[in-house]
Amino acid sequence: MMKRTFKTLENDSEAVQIVNQMTADKYDINSDFLANIKQHPEMTELWLFNNMLKADSSLIEDYKDNTDELMQYNPYIINNTGRIEASANYENNYESGMSSIYNEAILEQLAESDVSVEEVMYINQLSEMYIAELSEDEFNVFVDDYKGLDIKELSDKYELKSLSGDSKTDVLGQLNNGEFAPEGTKLLLYSYPEYTESEEDYPAETDFSILAIQKI
Repeated sequence: MMKRTFKTLENDSEAVQIVNQMTADKYDINSDFLANIKQHPEMTELWLFNNMLKADSSLIEDYKDNTDELMQYNPYIINNTGRIEASANYENNYESGMSSIYNEAILEQLAESDVSVEEVMYINQLSEMYIAELSEDEFNVFVDDYKGLDIKELSDKYELKSLSGDSKTDVLGQLNNGEFAPEGTKLLLYSYPEYTESEEDYPAETDFSILAIQKI
């Protein structure tokens, strides 16, 4: 176990860069809620996607059985995209954390439910959508820029492709079919449906989420 305390949260500080590098070489499984939670006899409910999908507690073991695959993907993709909230209720307690939608156990749970990826990931035809296709060497810099540049600056720097009409429909179809591609190089940046461009310059990560998708 390593414990370090810093007095800064600035993204460009040496301290934050050290922490980022420590988690950049592989999937940060230690921060994965479902990969670390234990089945406790006092657990009463297990929820996914901010309490939108109730799951059976057996999902915990299924999720853990599929974590090895997550370790094979590009760590910049798996650590920074497709993050979902999971939570557990107990008789006298509550805990929550983030896990990965790319885990096969999550995709199977979604496929068996009556909710869609479109619903749980807050994306639809009204969302602003951009496609980024990056080289392996660009991912680490792209993630930093996503956290520091506004969406227009990010779009200009990486020549993001803006989607509309049928292209949006195709993407939504892929997502609802669970056709993600964390092993690839194509990323979908999307806003929540009610997004409107602000006069202030906020980092892209404020209003845009990222999913790894197949080619369109």
